[in-house]
Amino acid sequence: MPINQQEKDQEIDLLKQSVISKYPALKKIPFILERGAGKQYSETYPADERDNPNPGRATIRLHDKTFDTGQNLETAVLGEALHLLGQQDEKFKEFKNDFIRSMDPEQIAFAKKRYEESRKKEGENRSFDQWFQYTWSDAMIRGYIAPDKNDEFRKQNMYNNNNLEVLRRMQNYLRGGISNLMLQETRTNPSFVRGATMLTGGAKDRPQLRQAGILG
Repeated sequence: MPINQQEKDQEIDLLKQSVISKYPALKKIPFILERGAGKQYSETYPADERDNPNPGRATIRLHDKTFDTGQNLETAVLGEALHLLGQQDEKFKEFKNDFIRSMDPEQIAFAKKRYEESRKKEGENRSFDQWFQYTWSDAMIRGYIAPDKNDEFRKQNMYNNNNLEVLRRMQNYLRGGISNLMLQETRTNPSFVRGATMLTGGAKDRPQLRQAGILG
């Protein structure tokens, strides 16, 4: 028997409560969770995004496809919430920047290849730096912390040891743990510096990355 709208709303409310109870860091980013129709599995709308269905309030929308294809709903919510954390939570921003610093030359080269594919096949028109900062790094973080049922990033072994160290600290933070040693450790690790240099091509004139804290 099909469920009515009230039951759907209750299901969404319980889902949100369950995710926040498991990942208390999400309390720092108030958001609306709702169900709707769309081509993708899910989508996140920052509070100030023009197309936000709830203007002025961050929104995570799980599309019907997420429910119909057997995706883990809690993981889907967490994965979308990571976008908001990366924009709004200062501590998580630091984690994200340190994850980017942990990228090695091989990973940066692969990212550039994927960027060119995205330009040709999907009409990507942002610079590589912008795409990397706001799309690819988010995808890699989500692929480990909140993978979909295909779990492609982890199955393809796309993470180096430095990546994994940062990601595990992210997980600890999400669950309410303290990771105060993170920044000191990563910013004195030469391999993190090499990753940032490969990303920027050694050029110090890239304001997008300087603003994000990737360049000094």
